[in-house]
Amino acid sequence: MKLPTTAHTVRNGLSPDLRHDTIYLLNRILADEFVLYVKILGAHWNVTGPNFRALHLLFEEQYTLLQCQIDRVAERVRALDGAALSSTESYRSNTRIVEWQPHVTLPDATGMIEVLLVDHELVVAELRRIHGHLGDSGHDVATLSLLEDLLLAHEKMAWFLRAHTE
Repeated sequence: MKLPTTAHTVRNGLSPDLRHDTIYLLNRILADEFVLYVKILGAHWNVTGPNFRALHLLFEEQYTLLQCQIDRVAERVRALDGAALSSTESYRSNTRIVEWQPHVTLPDATGMIEVLLVDHELVVAELRRIHGHLGDSGHDVATLSLLEDLLLAHEKMAWFLRAHTE
């Protein structure tokens, strides 16, 4: 993926190559976060059943948190002098999350939970991989801290979903 940058010179102690690599990886995370955000919105709007209220509120908490995370990731991309992905096409082509399929009935509440749990766990695994890669290749403490915050948030969201399956 070609990542446009601005004409400004960034003097933050990170090499241009490390910044470019980090921008690329953050944009992949941004795509995952955004597609998962939309997916959880769909679950929030369409959940039914005896646990409707609890799940409706849980999904609302999760998409609200994801909205903040999306903003933080995009702002970090900009701070590194990159361009944050900003179209549904770019999110779709860079995500690892499988969207709800159009014109297909969504799963029941239990199925929604199971699918979203898998998605959060996929994001957790990817965040760990990226953290390890960036931790080994440079000293971008700000990005590593952001990744750790995202990791904690996704682990907690996965835990809350998992608790509904027990």
